[in-house]
Amino acid sequence: MSKKEKPTYSGISNILYTLRFNWRNAREVVICSLLLYPVELVLKLADMYFPKLLIDGITARRSVLYIVLTVVVFHAGTALIGVLQSFFNSRTSAGHYHVSNVVQNRLSQKRMRGDFQKTDDPDVNLKYDRAVNDASSGQCAVEFLQSDLRRVVSAFLEMFSCAAIISIASPWIILTVMIEAVISYILSRANMKYSRSLSDENADINRRKNYIAGFSSDFGYAKDIRIYGMRRWIDSLFRKYQHDSLILYKSEQKRWCAQSLTDVFLGVARNGVSYFFLVKTLFDGGITAG
Repeated sequence: MSKKEKPTYSGISNILYTLRFNWRNAREVVICSLLLYPVELVLKLADMYFPKLLIDGITARRSVLYIVLTVVVFHAGTALIGVLQSFFNSRTSAGHYHVSNVVQNRLSQKRMRGDFQKTDDPDVNLKYDRAVNDASSGQCAVEFLQSDLRRVVSAFLEMFSCAAIISIASPWIILTVMIEAVISYILSRANMKYSRSLSDENADINRRKNYIAGFSSDFGYAKDIRIYGMRRWIDSLFRKYQHDSLILYKSEQKRWCAQSLTDVFLGVARNGVSYFFLVKTLFDGGITAG
């Protein structure tokens, strides 16, 4: 597919196809991932609410027995929920790489069944190389979509739950959180778009590296390489493509590093504004210390 050609698919259609693919090939992973949503949300809210229980109990001059029981009951409950979380995570991890192996096998079978005309087509080879790189790099989109979706859904659930709690203290805090979220989303989307723009070049470089590695390790060619003194030339070509690959990787990582630094500054600004309004509301008598 040329760079100017518009794809006939969308991000939503890709996600739906991947979810169906996972459901057919790794159903247990999908079910355990879905069950992790409420478990992780309950643990997050419990961690938020526990300090309030302690502070309210201390400021209300509750008995030592009440404080001890609060701590014991809370940690016993979160421990049980944590066991469920560990079980679901272990089952998810057990089938984590299964879908990527299925994808790799299907790619190999499709490649072997292809005719010579398609095998020699540069566009077909480029698509195949991109698919193989994604499926074999340890970051297969199909295999990580489930966990990525869980993080997105969990983030939205946490955001709405926390917003409902924090808005009682001050709606300005919600505004700062939303501004930070929008800026982070814009930066992430730009970085992902930049990463996708490098996929063709990465696929081409990896294809050249793999070709040279396979060519130089073939015993039939090894004799000729040594006789005609081609080893240095082949090594220099391989080092050149390794260098080109490293340049692309560094270029991509610099952008993600810049986003991480931006997120740090945004987080400091968000926390500063949040605590300012919380402390002000506390002194005005609008909320308790807890």
